[in-house]
Amino acid sequence: MKNISTLHIQPDFNESIQQGESFYLNIDIDSNTIDEINFEKTNENEYSSTNDLNISFKKSKTNLFETKINDFNYEFQTGQEFKFAQLKEDPNQDINVTSIDGTNDKIVVGDSEGNIEILNNDNTSKDKISFTESLVIPQAHFSGITKSKIFPSGVVLLTGSIDMSINIFSMTDGSNPRTFKGHSKRINDLDMIERGKNFISCSDDGTIRLWECSKGVCEKVINRFENPYDGVTSIRVDPLNNQIIYGSYESGVVVGYDLRAIKDNKIKQLNSEFMSSCIGVELLNDNYILTGYEDGILCKWDKRKDCEIIESIKICENLQKINMIDETRIITSDLDSTTMLNIGESVDKIRYLVDEQDRGCNDTWYNKNTMELMTVGKYNKFTIYNQL
Repeated sequence: MKNISTLHIQPDFNESIQQGESFYLNIDIDSNTIDEINFEKTNENEYSSTNDLNISFKKSKTNLFETKINDFNYEFQTGQEFKFAQLKEDPNQDINVTSIDGTNDKIVVGDSEGNIEILNNDNTSKDKISFTESLVIPQAHFSGITKSKIFPSGVVLLTGSIDMSINIFSMTDGSNPRTFKGHSKRINDLDMIERGKNFISCSDDGTIRLWECSKGVCEKVINRFENPYDGVTSIRVDPLNNQIIYGSYESGVVVGYDLRAIKDNKIKQLNSEFMSSCIGVELLNDNYILTGYEDGILCKWDKRKDCEIIESIKICENLQKINMIDETRIITSDLDSTTMLNIGESVDKIRYLVDEQDRGCNDTWYNKNTMELMTVGKYNKFTIYNQL
């Protein structure tokens, strides 16, 4: 297994650089030991460590910086911060933005109190990014929203919540034509099948459910035969075969199911190799599955070789979420950092997406047309990282 040192850079390091001041970079040696490196300016776009490590820190392009530590390449990218017009901004009220999804012209976010805000994306160019409020749906759920998914039509929204329900909302007027109930614990994830006639959901109650939108009914309930109450943390529909789905579980296993099967749905199982909860599963392409574990391990499996592990990487101590943004790049978030890795080949570089307010990251959405990543976290603000 490859171990990547976890770094924590001074959140406002870019401001220090602009003012010609020094800044720090911490390296987590282990859970109890941290090495601190201080950098001072040596020339226009380069800083050097003040100790004997002889480490340089360079600006490679606008808002992107790089360094090399222990023969591994690290990048640090800063973003542009925006605040929401209607969601409460007072951090003392502890309202966090918990979900995000988008299209080319709209952004949808949900918060920890069950509110939804829809924004118009008024971007005319990458040099001028702006948003205006389109619609607010107050108390769309009784508790925090865990997942937001825009239907392919771009005019209807699907949301899941801690309140155990799933809702459909009009993005035009906020009406709620459908509510889906059946789960007995919080909803953790949603995914759509093709154009959204059907969708799947998963929950801490141990079930994956297949729903039919027009009738508002549950057509199938799936749980693990070995442990029916094993909480399901994430789900994905196979993009090459929409009748095949994968679910990750609190016990650490990942299971593939065939929705067409009448009795035994299970077609594949990735066993728990790391004695840790599996927090996410992603399908890289027809050949590979990527899994993330709570103890900070990412694992790449080859479906052609009976799901053999071909690479595993430890990137942090407490992984919370993984999101694929294309066939080779993945966004990961832990308690206090967000990173991007290219896992198409052997990983030799990691990019930290730095938030000057150190708000953490609850969810991400990537706009493939503009190559912009949006992250949401505490204090009802979001950050945009461009040119990813």
